[in-house]
Amino acid sequence: MTITLPPMWHSIENKLMPVNTKNPAPEHCAQMTFDEAFQLSASLMTKLESETGDNSDAKTLLNTMFSGDRLIPVIVQDATTGMNLMLAYSNIQSFYYTLKTGLAHYYSRSRDKLWMKGETSGHIQRICGIFSDCDSDTLLFVVEQTGVACHTGRSSCFFNRII
Repeated sequence: MTITLPPMWHSIENKLMPVNTKNPAPEHCAQMTFDEAFQLSASLMTKLESETGDNSDAKTLLNTMFSGDRLIPVIVQDATTGMNLMLAYSNIQSFYYTLKTGLAHYYSRSRDKLWMKGETSGHIQRICGIFSDCDSDTLLFVVEQTGVACHTGRSSCFFNRII
């Protein structure tokens, strides 16, 4: 499945304050249950499908990808160069905010919290397209990268050549 976001989605809307003060989400992200995020994501995907002519079943795809509130890997690729920029993880809540804002949101396993790429550095990732793999257990975000993708200051997190 391919999801292409219209340009109007490339801004943050409806800023909401997080409920969880221990590991707060970005300011525009409200804490929500799996079911709430699932329903909201399905609604947004259905809206996008109708706008793009894609007739995939959003709820079936979301259920396959995020069953049991699991994390799934997200490969991030530069839309201009095709370079692989980074690997991150998504849960249903971060996927919803990615769809809602048009900006890449992920779930940090080490910090146990939702985060938006660039929330502190300003190196945001605008979504150009979202793809799922053949098993619907990995996502590919094709992005317009502002600044560098890696926290080390490099353009890509994949700079340690092994062979």
